[in-house]
Amino acid sequence: AFKPHSPLDLPTRFPDEPEKKSKSAKVAIYNKRQEQKDKGGHPIFASVNHTRIERHVSTSLALINLHNLSNPFKDLTIVSPLKAVTPPEEYHHWLMFLDSRRFRGVEKALALLPSEGLKVKYRETLKLADEGIWDAVTIWKNWPKRLSSSGLL
Repeated sequence: AFKPHSPLDLPTRFPDEPEKKSKSAKVAIYNKRQEQKDKGGHPIFASVNHTRIERHVSTSLALINLHNLSNPFKDLTIVSPLKAVTPPEEYHHWLMFLDSRRFRGVEKALALLPSEGLKVKYRETLKLADEGIWDAVTIWKNWPKRLSSSGLL
């Protein structure tokens, strides 16, 4: 079931991971479709599952200057490692690497690989899995326009 605005300590979240809560969390990632269903509404994208990512930001900027806010998503990485990519080794090794990456992070999981050549292959495969999923710079270019059209200013 949906748990609204689940704050996280880390900018990585997996659907089957236990809930993480922290009062100082700066990122909330949750299933927006499930939230809409749980509240008795109709999901805005019909049957398509979609994830909402919120970044909680503290700023001293005046409301009128919020368009100058720096991109809080630039350090957030979103990948789909199960996307149709050719694993650098046998598939079960790829899945074990993904599990390691999930709990240790990318750099620590790569450090466990036995050779530099394999590390390069895994990094390249992860890069392929990342293509086209998330572009924080392009998304953030719309921030001033969205803020202006919001009626807040």
